[in-house]
Amino acid sequence: SCGTGALPDMPAAVFAQQAAQRAGFDISAHRSQPLSRDLLETADLVVAMEAGHLREVKNLLPEAQVLLMRPDGVPDPIGGEIGEYHRTLDLMEERMPELLRTIEDLLDPVMVGDRASGCHQL
Repeated sequence: SCGTGALPDMPAAVFAQQAAQRAGFDISAHRSQPLSRDLLETADLVVAMEAGHLREVKNLLPEAQVLLMRPDGVPDPIGGEIGEYHRTLDLMEERMPELLRTIEDLLDPVMVGDRASGCHQL
């Protein structure tokens, strides 16, 4: 995970941690990292939350394989209220089965299972 405006090595926002915890995830050990060309060059596929994130990826690495998490994007809740974090998580969870099928279709069949962790999400 990385962010287009992220400061390095920061914990997830308190509201993000609370929303994740409500859904059964512990992201307390998560640390941010800024989006960079070097990071993008290690990714087989980038999944962007918003169209602006997708554009930023393409600006840094035009040949990057990138797609939006949802066709209309997923609003980045950073700086918002707890309800926005819950809504964002709901949108991400709702889209996840279809997104995973899309990723599987894009990956080389030999690579599935071995390289799935090489995908990066924004």
